[in-house]
Parts: sequence; C-alpha cells; structure tokens
Amino acid sequence: MQNGGDGVIVVGIACGDTEARRNHELTPDLGEVATVAGEDMSTFKNGGGKAFSDFVTDTVIPYVEQNYNTNSIRGIAGSSSGGIEAFYIGMENMDKFRYIGALSPAFILYNKSVWDNYLSTLDFSGNVPRVYFFCGNSTQDQLERALYPNATAMEGWMKNHGYPADKMITKTDAEAIHSEGFWALYFPEMLSWCMDL
Repeated sequence: MQNGGDGVIVVGIACGDTEARRNHELTPDLGEVATVAGEDMSTFKNGGGKAFSDFVTDTVIPYVEQNYNTNSIRGIAGSSSGGIEAFYIGMENMDKFRYIGALSPAFILYNKSVWDNYLSTLDFSGNVPRVYFFCGNSTQDQLERALYPNATAMEGWMKNHGYPADKMITKTDAEAIHSEGFWALYFPEMLSWCMDL
C-alpha cells in the first residue's frame, strides 16, 4: 500500500497436523508418484489434492468474498508441497485466479512424462493466470537442490503445451534454502509481478 497499491487480503490455510496428512492433502493425484532415492513416497500416493482444491474454491473463496471487501484480483500461492498444490488449484481453476505463486514447488513428485500428460489435458487458449515460479539452489540444502530441476523446468514444459511465455517467470537464488525466510523475501516481488503493479 505504501508503494501505491490498494493492499491485499492474505488468507492462510492450515494443512494437516501430521506429515502424512499434509502430504495427502497437498498432493494432486496426477498419476504415478516418482521414486525419490532414500525417501518413503507412500504418503504422497493417491493424493487428496482435488478435495483440498474443492475446499478452497467452494468454501474458502465464498466465505472470504461474503465477509470482506474484496475485488476481482484473486491469486493463490504456496511453498513446497503447498507450491505444487497451489499450482494445481490454479491450473484446475484458471477462471477463478488471476495469478499463481509456486515457491520451491514439489514438482519432483512426478516425472516429466506425468507432467506432460497432465498439461496436455488443460486448455491454455483463453485468458490464463500469471505464474511466478521460484526455487533456491543452495549447496547447503539437499531438499531445495532436489526440487530445483523440475521447479525450473516447469516454465519450459508449459510453453511446450502452449502456455503464453509472457504469463510466466522463473526466479532462482543460489543462496536460498528450503525455508520460510527465503520465501518471505521473494513474496513481495511475486505479488508485485503477479498483480502487474
């Protein structure tokens, strides 16, 4: 608001109270979950991301719009597992969101072939949301480095399926680790770019 904008309403949604519940809630069921060396991927299989998406669009959005002074600029963002889920919710509901922020998204959960199959089912010919991707690549963080390849490749994969290049941007930071502190640093830039301020 100090920079001339109208301000925003940020709605935070708590996720599952255990790692297994969080993994289930924030994983869209797009196909076979990838194998990640040394990791138990069982809690990601048959994800409940569709139910979480329905909750956001059918319950959260109507509640916020009935109880607060809102406008038509609506976005969705998340980090890590929340990043893949925010991306999924935005892609499934392109008519409801002006922008999507995917910070250190867990796109690693699916191989490129699964992503290609999913992206091929979507229609990018109309008015699509702006999409901001961010991922760190610090040598000090094994998880962030593992997420980096797919997180930075997604923009190209989407272009290959017809998503407009001017509606996407990918930012990286060689010092960033998998942490709320770094996501908070990039959140204002994400918001500004996504809202085209």
